[in-house]
Amino acid sequence: MKISYYEYWVFGEGRGINPLSIEEAEKFHQRQKHYVAEIINNKRYVVNVNFNFHGFFCSAKLLNQYGKNIVLAAYQIHEGNLFLRNVQMWKYDQNQEPIRWIGFVYEWDGRYKKVVIDEQYNEEVTYGKTNVDHHFRDMIQFGKYESILDGIEGFLDEA
Repeated sequence: MKISYYEYWVFGEGRGINPLSIEEAEKFHQRQKHYVAEIINNKRYVVNVNFNFHGFFCSAKLLNQYGKNIVLAAYQIHEGNLFLRNVQMWKYDQNQEPIRWIGFVYEWDGRYKKVVIDEQYNEEVTYGKTNVDHHFRDMIQFGKYESILDGIEGFLDEA
């Protein structure tokens, strides 16, 4: 497994900017300053550690071979742990143009909102309730992001 650290990530281009050494990234983590970890382990993940950006503590993205987002899982702090609050999934055609986007916003009590947008930008919104016990994760530590990466690929079935 290879981890590279950056100060920022250019999501539309699938690349990091302002590379950080391990020591610099660890200081960013200790000071609760935003940084990004790119993890390559047969697949390519991007962990965006925000420390409270619009209420979100961190997110994890699974990228395809072209650097495009496939799945995003965003976490908020809830009672000292992380809660998977938002999931977004993308499908692309052979030219890497988006043809479908699905997004979920979950509440701690299991209520959720699901939005599906197709390639003609038709939008379908549904509401429901589900068991969210598996949405609670251990708080991440510097260099240890497994708790938010485990299971991210399971959402691919939803797309």
